[in-house]
Amino acid sequence: KAAVAAKLKEEKAKDEAVVARQQAEEQRSRAEYEEYMSKIALAKARLERNEADGAREILLDLRSNVNSAKRTQGWEWRWLWRQANESKTLGNADSPVIDLAMDREGKKGAVACADGRVQLIRLGMESMPVERLALPVEVLGDQRAASVALSLDGQLLAIGTVDGGVIVVSGIEDVASKPRVIFSKRGHKRRVTDMRFDNDGMLWTASDDRTVRSWKQAPNSSFVEAVVGWHFLPVRQIDIASQGGKLLLAAVVGDGRTGKVVVWEKTQGSDGAVLKLLGRMSDHSVPPTAVAFDATGQRVASGDLAGNVLVWDTNEIAEKGEEDYRSSIELAVKQTQRDSANDVVATLPSVNEVGVALKDFELDLGRRLVSADSNLNRSISSAKAHGDAIATIRFSGNGESLLTASDDYTVKLWNLKTGTVRKALKGHGGWVVGADFVAGKDDVVISASDDTTVRLWNPATYVGAFKSQGSGDTGDSVSETFDSRKEIWSATFSSDGKQIVIARGDHKGEVIRVDEESLAFRQVSELALDEGTDFVALSMQVDQPNDLLYVGSGDETIRVWDLERGIQVGAANKTGLNTSFAVSIDGCWLLTGSSDSKIRGLLWKLDPTGESSPEIVHRLMGQPGQEGVSSYSISPDSKLLFTGDDFGIGLLWDRETGQQIGEPIVNVRGSRINDAIFGRDGESIFIAADNAAVTQVDLRTRIEGLRLQQLGYVAELSITQDEQYLLTVGEVASETYIKTFATLWDLESCMGKILDLTVTPRLRESDAISRARITSADFDPDRKVVLVSRTANENDKSEIRVWDFQKLIKSNDFMSAEQMKQVVRQATQSSNGGTVLVMPSVRGDTEGLLPLGNERLLTMNNNGVFLWNLKTNREEKSYREHAELTEADFSFDSKYVATASRSVKIWDAVSGQALAKIESEKPIRTIQFSPCRAGNTGYVFATAGDDGLVRFWEFNPQTQGVKPFTEIAAGENEAGLRPIRRIRFSKDGDQLWVVGDQGLARLQHLRDSAKTIVVEVPADQSLNCAAISDDGAYLAAGTNTKNVLVWQLPKTGRQLKLVTLSGHAGQVTDVGLVGSDADTLRVLSASQDGTTRVWDPRFAASEEGEQSTGGREIISLRRHQGDVTALDTTANGDLLMTAGSDGKVILWPAERPAVNGNRQP
Repeated sequence: KAAVAAKLKEEKAKDEAVVARQQAEEQRSRAEYEEYMSKIALAKARLERNEADGAREILLDLRSNVNSAKRTQGWEWRWLWRQANESKTLGNADSPVIDLAMDREGKKGAVACADGRVQLIRLGMESMPVERLALPVEVLGDQRAASVALSLDGQLLAIGTVDGGVIVVSGIEDVASKPRVIFSKRGHKRRVTDMRFDNDGMLWTASDDRTVRSWKQAPNSSFVEAVVGWHFLPVRQIDIASQGGKLLLAAVVGDGRTGKVVVWEKTQGSDGAVLKLLGRMSDHSVPPTAVAFDATGQRVASGDLAGNVLVWDTNEIAEKGEEDYRSSIELAVKQTQRDSANDVVATLPSVNEVGVALKDFELDLGRRLVSADSNLNRSISSAKAHGDAIATIRFSGNGESLLTASDDYTVKLWNLKTGTVRKALKGHGGWVVGADFVAGKDDVVISASDDTTVRLWNPATYVGAFKSQGSGDTGDSVSETFDSRKEIWSATFSSDGKQIVIARGDHKGEVIRVDEESLAFRQVSELALDEGTDFVALSMQVDQPNDLLYVGSGDETIRVWDLERGIQVGAANKTGLNTSFAVSIDGCWLLTGSSDSKIRGLLWKLDPTGESSPEIVHRLMGQPGQEGVSSYSISPDSKLLFTGDDFGIGLLWDRETGQQIGEPIVNVRGSRINDAIFGRDGESIFIAADNAAVTQVDLRTRIEGLRLQQLGYVAELSITQDEQYLLTVGEVASETYIKTFATLWDLESCMGKILDLTVTPRLRESDAISRARITSADFDPDRKVVLVSRTANENDKSEIRVWDFQKLIKSNDFMSAEQMKQVVRQATQSSNGGTVLVMPSVRGDTEGLLPLGNERLLTMNNNGVFLWNLKTNREEKSYREHAELTEADFSFDSKYVATASRSVKIWDAVSGQALAKIESEKPIRTIQFSPCRAGNTGYVFATAGDDGLVRFWEFNPQTQGVKPFTEIAAGENEAGLRPIRRIRFSKDGDQLWVVGDQGLARLQHLRDSAKTIVVEVPADQSLNCAAISDDGAYLAAGTNTKNVLVWQLPKTGRQLKLVTLSGHAGQVTDVGLVGSDADTLRVLSASQDGTTRVWDPRFAASEEGEQSTGGREIISLRRHQGDVTALDTTANGDLLMTAGSDGKVILWPAERPAVNGNRQP
């Protein structure tokens, strides 16, 4: 018994030890995780304070720690590491750097250090550092360097010393050369503060002794003093420029309490060269510290102790006195402030204009982007360029950019066209004492700091914001003006990460290319959805053989549409009211009105292929005082043109010459001509007018022939090709009724029958006219049916009424004109003949119709035209203004783009040409191409929206057609079909992640429906967005309750796990997943609260089969001015892209993940 008890005790102790070890391991793991999280937060805080060295040290410590090394594969570490290493360090000096100089070719540089020594820098190909070496001690001896300069050819190095010495050194061409002093003299009485070589090789030096001196090289290679310029205060900095053969010198003078910028011109006096004062600029409220000319010498930029930068013009101070100049620049600065307050970006001046102040309204926490609403609650007058003194200013070679370096540890690049910050370069750990563009490479910058480093800023680090632009915009891609119409609603990378497609709120999309090295943006194409108009459609004609539709609208434009593809392909502008126009039978000619009252009509040459817009051939000139033209027609052989006006005068025109033929046609004078059709032989014309008749006129004799009399006025007519039958639409009004009627006429007997009639009572003369009326009537091309459109009396819906044509003409109920008049007079209620097709109320009144056959019909409603299938009574296509885009996506090979709206369009990604279009009865919320080649053509995509159905389509590039092949009721539940908000394919294309309203969350397996997973959503929250990991093991969705839901899918022996991530203050608009396993998996979320957040769902922290206890927010990213509406990442997660309601796309680059333990360059 004792042995058994001892054994049980021993086993219990072992079990307790195992539990204790597990608890200790869990505590250790939690402690390591918390240490990692705290250090990540600390590194981000260091970067926000511009302490890049400290951030690098923290991140390196994490990477070298075996306990956290795997976690450094997480996106947050890789992003922070990239931000902390935006530049390359060209080695460290033994003491702080106090001055920097570069030669004109950008191959050599020199720095002066605080310990008095000088170092040389040589750059190789692609501006990569080759070496950095110290100047031999014997060159300076016991003197201490204070400033440096390099001759333009890089052959000479000038050194200014603390005690006023000027030293020139040669022999610095290459490594083998031995530096040699060719000139040394105590040229100043005090410290040499700055030095410059001019284009002629003359050396200029500035000093605390209040002088600027020039030194000319003698034939023996030594230097002799040439010019001396005295100032009242110490000279802090100088710059030299040549302007039209003149040499200009700008000098910053001041003593720390007061100062100004002085501009001189070098001239020839009786005793040699002298400096002539051009003027003084005293607008800085604190002493100036830096100055620079542009390449032309016309513009100057100056900075001061408070961080202000002004850009101004040398011609101003030359033409005006100091007081006048001061007044001018004060006025300009005030104007800049007013412009900023009114949300207008101040444009910097061209030459001969007074300059303005550069202002960065976002100096805190790295929030640097300037936008119209970022300054609303700020004092405009307090805004400045930097947070501390300006040390250096440089213009780029092309004059489009400005570089400023400051004691606030930053270098900034400015866009001089817009006056905005292009990029803030952060990475120095101390004052930036010097910076310059590397010659010939205006996107490469070298900088020096008292943190002992010289840094080279690689263009690949110049990551900023792409401002979405409309067609024709010429501004820089980092334009900061805000336009709510260009809010970005969707943004997606192509599969190779080289392109982005965005969908905007102004009915347009854009394809943007991202440069692989510089990450700069370039617009590839604009998906111009500016087809159609919001003006009412007033007329339409169809060229059916060439599949072209012409629609005239109230905005004086006739638009040309591809009938089958449903896309606009051209337009004719300035065509007047567009109540009438004509298209020739051969599709080659268009006759329209004109916005110019002196012109009776415009004749346009058409391209039957639809590849080019109409071109004007003739202007049919009228006479002063003529009435407006109300009707147009073209003869069957296209040789004759007809125009009829409001006074009943018809004119015949020669198509070849554009000249009038014969006398006017006056048969219906005094009655407005509403419609006209040439006879099939072109020798007569049928005219419908307000004289209650259709009149046939012989064009040779002008003699009236056939006359069909009815009541009221005839608004419209159509005729069969054999001229046996004719349709008219008439209207008659009285004090008590308004009656409209459609009449079918037999032209041989002049008998007819009233097909349809509406009667609308009108109680008083002042009452509004009812909308219930017949609007159009026509034969189908095959003479199988007659169609009449009208608005209904009661249900406010338009109707199409259809009659069998053969039955009509075989009936024996045709009447004489007098009998039909009597029927109309006696009618007290509307008739109800024919087969009725009710139009959807959302389309509004049907104002016109054009049959394309006995099964297809075009109707004109409000601002568009619609194509209907008469068998199914369904809309097939629309030709109207495009609705807002909801989403856009690339095909798997990036050749094509699909956009979703109330219709779907397929585009060529490079040209921006629309290729195909499909319609939807309800808005399409989401669209996705399959990421793999699928179907017969390879281009399969899915759409979904408010109807709860996922539809699959296949696009054929050869035929430019789209065909449906299946659909899934993915939104179905007991209550019906729930709206779908987002769909996402898995990487292999076998699964589709579907989310939507009322807890809709379904992972649809496309090859085996039995493997479909219906995911339970807590409290049936509605889901706005979705993401699926590359391995298909994780799902994410954003909710309208400000949460992010993340699921780990079940495997054998493991249940479905759910983590809820909470912290956003607004709805979650988009989500993403990056990472290859549970340790490195990161969830990205965008929100209406203006932030993008990075989360660790912490699935790795939970045991197999257990529910994860909750995720953790790692970092929050904020740079958008407004909602963050979309995000996406490249395949390996090295580039995060966010888009927002501010119209910007912002890139967040991260270091590429390690492969097999090795980090990628």
